[in-house]
Amino acid sequence: MTWMQQFLQQVTPFLLANGVLVGWSTPTLLVRATPTVSNSRNWAIVQVEYNPPPNGAPGSNNSSSQPNGTRPGCPETARLLSLSPASNWGETIDSNPTFLLFASVAPAAINFSLQDEQTSEKIYQASVPVASESGMFKFRLPDDVMELEVDRSYRWIFQVSCNSSASPQNEGLAVNGVIIRRSNPDLKTQIESASPREKVELYAQNGLWFDTLNELLKLRCADPENPDFAKDWASLLEHPIVLLNELVEEPINRVCMD
Repeated sequence: MTWMQQFLQQVTPFLLANGVLVGWSTPTLLVRATPTVSNSRNWAIVQVEYNPPPNGAPGSNNSSSQPNGTRPGCPETARLLSLSPASNWGETIDSNPTFLLFASVAPAAINFSLQDEQTSEKIYQASVPVASESGMFKFRLPDDVMELEVDRSYRWIFQVSCNSSASPQNEGLAVNGVIIRRSNPDLKTQIESASPREKVELYAQNGLWFDTLNELLKLRCADPENPDFAKDWASLLEHPIVLLNELVEEPINRVCMD
């Protein structure tokens, strides 16, 4: 059984139970629509055009899925999660995308690296600014360093050490996945005249995970008390192809200040 078959075997009962898997061919992303004046529960079902390999992309968005869920030098309960699909495949139209991750312990160091998915050639690496507390962290691929090439698949890797004497590469927690940049001139034209909320919907409709996530983050940062944006955030993280329910209530203050 391939990786993708195993993954679908796990999520299919959930999709059938919720009426999503009807005439289904690709995963469906649920983004809650803005409630009407009558405050009825309306949902916009937006098709995500993910086209991963038949066996899925190897990797992990959750450090606990690795052997034993821990690494030397880290507490037994330490966890590292990237805000990315559990399929380990995400797309973008941004030449310099932003990544989000969550560390359950205050990291001593966070390393980011990017390599060619086909050749494993290391293309870029950098240190991510850390904080004295656990929580959300954000990293944007710098404009003045490089740009993702269109239709080239890259593997991103975050490695975290839990204390200053440990090596992130050998003794820390790690998450990784695949990102690919797409070209979509028509979408870019639509985005230029779209409202911030419409941008989220357009990115989601076009299966652009990183753009959807970060545009929605901007909305939440600009209006943190807006219940509709909070519901959108929950819908995105709780989707069966993402499986990050535990991060829905995590504070985002730090990544809003960056």
